[in-house]
Amino acid sequence: MRGVARSLPLGSLPYARGVHILLAALSCAAILCAGMPVGTGSGGGGHSRANVSGNVMSHAPTRAQALRLVVGGSISADSPILESFRGFPPGGVKFITAAGTSPEADAVTIEKLLREAGVQDPEWIPVYGSNCAERTRDAAYVDMVERADAIFMSGGQSGRLQSCLYGRYTQSGLDPSEGETTPFLEALQRTLVVGGSSAGAMNQPLSDILITASSAESYAAVAAGTIFSRQAGNKLLQSEELVDVHFSERGRQGRLLVFAAATRQRLAFGVDENTAYLWRPGPNTVYEVVGAGGVVIFVNAEGSVSSQRSVVHYLTAGDAFDPATESVIYAPQKTPCRGGENPPTASNAVFSSINWLTVSLAASQASTGTIVENYHGSPAVQVNMENTQDTHAWCGNDGSVSFEGLSVVQHASATLNNSAVTPDLPLDHIWLTDM
Repeated sequence: MRGVARSLPLGSLPYARGVHILLAALSCAAILCAGMPVGTGSGGGGHSRANVSGNVMSHAPTRAQALRLVVGGSISADSPILESFRGFPPGGVKFITAAGTSPEADAVTIEKLLREAGVQDPEWIPVYGSNCAERTRDAAYVDMVERADAIFMSGGQSGRLQSCLYGRYTQSGLDPSEGETTPFLEALQRTLVVGGSSAGAMNQPLSDILITASSAESYAAVAAGTIFSRQAGNKLLQSEELVDVHFSERGRQGRLLVFAAATRQRLAFGVDENTAYLWRPGPNTVYEVVGAGGVVIFVNAEGSVSSQRSVVHYLTAGDAFDPATESVIYAPQKTPCRGGENPPTASNAVFSSINWLTVSLAASQASTGTIVENYHGSPAVQVNMENTQDTHAWCGNDGSVSFEGLSVVQHASATLNNSAVTPDLPLDHIWLTDM
């Protein structure tokens, strides 16, 4: 199997904690950006109160509103995420199941989901598997994409969808030299409203993507300091960023941090189930979070084969992130958490289920200078979480907690592990699908 086993350089890189750098605004494709309204960024570093809604929007977007939805998987029909697909004419919303291991059966499931969500007569685009080479170049199927008001891509295995859209289907995906842009993919890139869930979200970046059933989970990735990936996404997000899904539920924080440090990508997004972040083109865009869970953002990750570090934010519904200033914009109903009264409890199976999330939420509310040492597996890997002067936690009246500026460092070899705990899954476990 060809691919990229991402290895980090042997030497450590310098690390300056808490430094916020103003960066150039994200680029976007001219076809999407022309005449587009700009977002409402915070206009500076640090945190601020949001001026964005906790819902995607109150009605389906018009042709003047380009939108990408990056969904963490396991989406429900009543999720506000799917609001962006409502309100179009019958047949205006089309969907692609090429990521699926059973794409025809998935088509029945996704049609039912969209209808239950209030979408009128969603239409399946039957491009998948062995027909990808022909149909991604067939004018009839390209026309289906061009006539769509919005397109939804379902989950399964990210390599199947990525390679299909490049016209050379394979389960493990392709590198740039192995495929070519197809008329079908070009039409999809021009579609103004595109959402992808799970494996359908993992494909959206410009370049590097993780591959379902080939990219290791967190323990193996941290222990080895490597991660299998492909160097070409489907370029639906017109900015450099990494995406992982089923994030907190499958404890994928370790592997995404390895991936981010190896690729030197400035931003890496880990999206929880039934949750999404919204990307719109424009020089002043902000990323908005919607749904039941949250989104982890690793910023400026760096490191070596033996360890990686990053500043980490965790955003929940109604929050936003300004990539130009690297600042978090909190939902209006959130206020600073009172925390700091009880020390966080460390985990000896930090990548099991939601343990990483649970500890990080507690660490973000601890007193400044608190360091929580966590472990996983045997031989153990170590994950340290530090509350610094740049760490701030904000709490919502609905019980939600968001935070920014938590410092995380993970090590391939633990310095100490006094209480080994058997993880909930084997250390070499790899999820075979991302649905």
